[in-house]
Amino acid sequence: YDDLQRAWLDALDACVSTSLEPDVDLPAEGGWLDREVEREYAQIRVAALADPVAPYSDEQFEQAVEDLRTFARVRPAFVAAEVAAARAALGLAAPQPSR
Repeated sequence: YDDLQRAWLDALDACVSTSLEPDVDLPAEGGWLDREVEREYAQIRVAALADPVAPYSDEQFEQAVEDLRTFARVRPAFVAAEVAAARAALGLAAPQPSR
């Protein structure tokens, strides 16, 4: 089902584009995924560090956030490369950008 495979790969390409989409007011703040990690971190940081019965240390919490930051930076390129490889293997052309 080439049409379904193409639709799936197109959806993944759209996810990559969305995850990298800059904020028009703060383009230096990274893409959407980067900003979302920081937004969520800002919401929970104080509570997570103040939790006296947390099942993890403060250092483990901060390391997990760093891991999410790395994921947000690396994942879009990984997905884009996998989509391109899948398109090549299946002989499917990449979608043409709309004008």
